[in-house]
Amino acid sequence: FTYHKEVLQGLIIRMSSKVAEKGSLESVRNLLKFLDVVPLQYKVGPWSPAAHITIFAYAAFIFLSMSYAVKAYTPPDYTQIPNDWIQTYRLVGALYGFALTALVYYASGIWMLGSYTLTSWNLMSLRLFFSYLAGHAVPGAGLVADLLRYPSLIGCTVTVTVWWIILVPLIDFLLSQGKSREDRIFFWKWNLAPVLINVHLLNLPIIAIDFLASGVALTFFDLWVALTVAFLYCMFYLNVLDPRGLHFYIIFSPRTVYCAISYALILS
Repeated sequence: FTYHKEVLQGLIIRMSSKVAEKGSLESVRNLLKFLDVVPLQYKVGPWSPAAHITIFAYAAFIFLSMSYAVKAYTPPDYTQIPNDWIQTYRLVGALYGFALTALVYYASGIWMLGSYTLTSWNLMSLRLFFSYLAGHAVPGAGLVADLLRYPSLIGCTVTVTVWWIILVPLIDFLLSQGKSREDRIFFWKWNLAPVLINVHLLNLPIIAIDFLASGVALTFFDLWVALTVAFLYCMFYLNVLDPRGLHFYIIFSPRTVYCAISYALILS
């Protein structure tokens, strides 16, 4: 027993060290090396006044509209399942989502989970999981599922549309203007990897099926929660990821007056 315990402890230590090495800030920066073609002025330097104004306006709206959101909330009964298969779908979807998150964590570490893409994926997985629990009348699960309903749906929608319609063409164009053809080839291999296809494309139909099958109409409460979650992520990105050089999304840069447009599109 002692021998097996020591072997297990050694394995855990080696796995933890491997995750720590892969998940270091420097390793994530190296993974994003192909984004070096983005002008430095969008990565470092003072924020544009437009960023401060837009952020303040959104914070004020969220605070002032909170009471209206609370009044609009009507908890649905998750035990009244409109489709028999939806519970199985939610459980399988949640477990699949958690497994992929664990794979990303093991391969890339904790910092990669800070991306909007993985955040949306995790919100989706949690939504499916708590909806499943609410279907079995687990106390409190219904409220959590309601809080995650629209943020998970809109998060996956934004991820898919912004990634494929804006970011992929933009990154490909910038890389095509560079001297190194290898960076462009690396980007497309990375972009079409199975994990990336899951979190950048399959996430939307997965959560859309749950939403459509539930038959629950959206209210102002759902919109308010989604805006609040988007705002909180924006604050996390600007105050935690951006200062550490993790520029996952150049359209989040607060150093240009055009950030007001990108923030308005993303937060709304």
